[in-house]
Amino acid sequence: MISRCRYPINPDNIFRKAVMILSVLVIIAIFIPSASAQEPLISTLYNTLPQNPVVGEPFMFTISISNSGTSAVDARINIFTGEEDLKIISDGRELSSKSITLGELPPGSSTTGLKMIAKKEGIYEIEITLQYHVQVGDVLKSHRIKSIVPLMVVSTPSFKINDLYPPTIEPGTTRTFIFEIENAGGEAREVHMSLIAPDGLIAHTSD
Repeated sequence: MISRCRYPINPDNIFRKAVMILSVLVIIAIFIPSASAQEPLISTLYNTLPQNPVVGEPFMFTISISNSGTSAVDARINIFTGEEDLKIISDGRELSSKSITLGELPPGSSTTGLKMIAKKEGIYEIEITLQYHVQVGDVLKSHRIKSIVPLMVVSTPSFKINDLYPPTIEPGTTRTFIFEIENAGGEAREVHMSLIAPDGLIAHTSD
């Protein structure tokens, strides 16, 4: 048996209804924000001062925090060196770990830091954990960001001058004096050398 529709189908009505449905969907997509837009968007950046830490000299380890989302609360940073030869200096004591309370993290940037010292050269790994809470409705959500930051420490430069050819100079004669500069320590940059001759001796250096 073939059934017949009692009401004729109008294509124009179907098109209008489809347009109305699409318009409602677009309005919903625009005016209902996503859950991620309601939470903090936090990134971290790590630096040392000086840029190249050396053995036996204290240096600053800075942590820059940027939040491009909403505010976070109860923020705290835990730093763990995990190395016997890399210590955190706090109140005159050498520690392997330290916790820094930040409190609220509003949108924007903030910087904190601590003093460190290395007893040997090498590449160390610092474990850093940033913990914070986000208020979502009546619920306080906990978040955690964990990072492993590599840190290179070099030994201090140690220069030594080795005589390769010390000549005997007679009055009124010209001789060439050759020597070698040896660095038995860490890297050194922009090294300058000056030559001071005693009275009665004129010295010229070659490029």
